[in-house]
Amino acid sequence: MLPELHYISRTRRALGLTQNELASKAGVSQSLIAKIESGKIDPAYSRAKSILDALDNLKMKEEKKAKDIMNKDVFFIKSTESVHSAALTMRKRGFSQMPVINQEEAIVGSISDKGILMSTSEPGNRNLSLILVEEIMEDPFPTVDESTPVSSLSALLKHSQGVLVLKGAKVCGIITKADFLKFL
Repeated sequence: MLPELHYISRTRRALGLTQNELASKAGVSQSLIAKIESGKIDPAYSRAKSILDALDNLKMKEEKKAKDIMNKDVFFIKSTESVHSAALTMRKRGFSQMPVINQEEAIVGSISDKGILMSTSEPGNRNLSLILVEEIMEDPFPTVDESTPVSSLSALLKHSQGVLVLKGAKVCGIITKADFLKFL
């Protein structure tokens, strides 16, 4: 369903475009844009769609990307370290979660303060110095490309403590719920 036609004028102005610039991007005439915005004509569906598509493409280009809000300092914990060591590292760095890597430095899971707390409440609770991270780690954080629009991240963060940002195949950043909330 197409939005109301007044959306065209409002969005064009919000993007800082002239009628002529929008017309050029949409492949229509400037006079058509002017007539639509003034309410003088009701455009054909195909014309309105091409204008709205051009506006959507321009909005996507302006939208912040994952690389714009990510934290570039990504710290990992090895799966073979103790949960006590992980808790100390997390407390020292002020993290509530961290990605977990194996000996080959491949991401194999994640650990969170919630996961650590849950492990301490299990029956037969053992000393956290004797429990390995791999015993309580959770699923790995989802990964996105650095050019992923920020609007796509909220759905991932509903189900995960963080999202790892990739440049090619290499982790170049992390976005946590706290990072995302700072962006809003």
